[in-house]
Amino acid sequence: MNWNVRLFFKINSLVGRYRWLDVFGWFGAELAIFLMLAVYIVYLFFNFSLYPIGESIPVFIIAWIIGFLLSLLIGYLVKSPRPYITHPEQVKKKINTLFGWKSFPSDHSMTAFLILFLSIGNPLAWIFLALALLVGFGRVFTGVHYPLDVIGGAFVAYISMHLANLILFLF
Repeated sequence: MNWNVRLFFKINSLVGRYRWLDVFGWFGAELAIFLMLAVYIVYLFFNFSLYPIGESIPVFIIAWIIGFLLSLLIGYLVKSPRPYITHPEQVKKKINTLFGWKSFPSDHSMTAFLILFLSIGNPLAWIFLALALLVGFGRVFTGVHYPLDVIGGAFVAYISMHLANLILFLF
């Protein structure tokens, strides 16, 4: 068993031990991403970002589309099923997912880290860092992603942010 699977089981084994941790992990896996999106949209509306308001929304939208398509392509090439499919008897699954075929990279983590990377330089970046880490933890805790899936999602977010900036710079 490699480090990724061992770390997954170490985190996932905490499910059911403490009620507060179950709520914390569930919130991170399911709701923290929506909180991040809401705060980020308000923050763009009031123009607190590094980019002018005319560029912030296009950068985010283009970067998210690039990230999502890149994530699907990587998922198709890597073919890594979710932990609850690979280890059905051992995983304590706390949430349901739409797709079981793609675990790597995590789309939730990609979105959370994209918001974080686009907000660097803003005082809210520290809040987004905490929420992005909570999303990653929650996805592993609830049994739907391995830790490497979260790291992969962050990497895809970083690449897609730079590609979106390049596209907007060229046009």
